[in-house]
Amino acid sequence: MKIQLLGTSAAPTWPDVFNRGNDYCYKIKEWKGKNIRSRSQTIINDEHVIDFGLDTFYHSVKFNINFANIRDIFITHSHVDHFNKEQLGFIDQVCFGRSFKYPYITLYGNEEVIKQSKLYRRSEEDLKLVEVHAYEPVVCEDGFKWTPIPANHIPNENALNYIIEHNGKTLLYKVDSGPYTDPKLWDFLSKFKFDCIITEGTFNFRKTPFAGHEIYDTILDMKKRLIEMGCIEDKTPFWLTHIHYFEGGLSHEEAEEITSKDNIHIGYDGAVINI
Repeated sequence: MKIQLLGTSAAPTWPDVFNRGNDYCYKIKEWKGKNIRSRSQTIINDEHVIDFGLDTFYHSVKFNINFANIRDIFITHSHVDHFNKEQLGFIDQVCFGRSFKYPYITLYGNEEVIKQSKLYRRSEEDLKLVEVHAYEPVVCEDGFKWTPIPANHIPNENALNYIIEHNGKTLLYKVDSGPYTDPKLWDFLSKFKFDCIITEGTFNFRKTPFAGHEIYDTILDMKKRLIEMGCIEDKTPFWLTHIHYFEGGLSHEEAEEITSKDNIHIGYDGAVINI
């Protein structure tokens, strides 16, 4: 399974477009490289996309990705940094001719995502919509198995994370979710042996919890619990994405010096993970 992190920031991007980080934002612009982050999006095996947010066009250009070649789009929730419904409306615009690799693209999402998609979709033949629910797996035409699980993010929508299985490999993809607190979910996770964990690190080294997102202390708690349950080993690839900024004004490299001691990698735009 080839995983590429196309964008690794939270909603505001980093550096913040309004320079709310002041001197920190200016430093980031000077440091460049892995310090520049676009909004969260991931592609698996070049054909399965997780989230379709505001920076999808930018990712297609920066990483030379033809989104006409994808099979599926899995949406975590309806926030605009993860689901740009206006851009979605151009998937099946035919004025320039049709160029899909497959007969159609399938978009999977929760009730709210599907509801909004129907307002902007132009053709039912080109863009198929599938509503998904927590704990109810779907199998794609190429054998990928996606199991939605409930995210701990917002009270008014059933935001989702995903367990992805293919060719004997299993990935847990967790963005826009605070710590998992539901015993049912932990019991469900205990049945899996994960080959990779990708989780959000929105507020990383902050000491005060922020509702609906992770801080580094809760990420460490999650890793410890997964190890104790036998779901992963300490050396299992464990990556952070969806990063707002690094508390303390750290660069990517400085932050990674801290997390590497815990065998945790900090994602960056374009990072490729093979499992």
